[in-house]
Amino acid sequence: FDELFEGLPRSANAICSNSMVDDLEDGTKKHIRDYIIERCPGSAEIADALFWVAETHPKELRTKELCETIEAVTLIGASINALLASSDTHRKQSMTIY
Repeated sequence: FDELFEGLPRSANAICSNSMVDDLEDGTKKHIRDYIIERCPGSAEIADALFWVAETHPKELRTKELCETIEAVTLIGASINALLASSDTHRKQSMTIY
């Protein structure tokens, strides 16, 4: 994430809140797509859907909110996985949430 963060439009130490995904350079868009796929393993269609939104509605998908949402989903998924792993009832199930 640090390498991706360095290439995004920023204001001070944060991703610029006015930056739209569709306005990013192609190389940066590829880094964001790779980041989404890495953070949501087995669900490449999520990246496809998000980039469809960015291209179809170019003023609707902000870069900062996208990154924050992906990170939040990743952390929530890790917490759910930890709870499932610690439960004797669910331990035998092979279920993974981001």
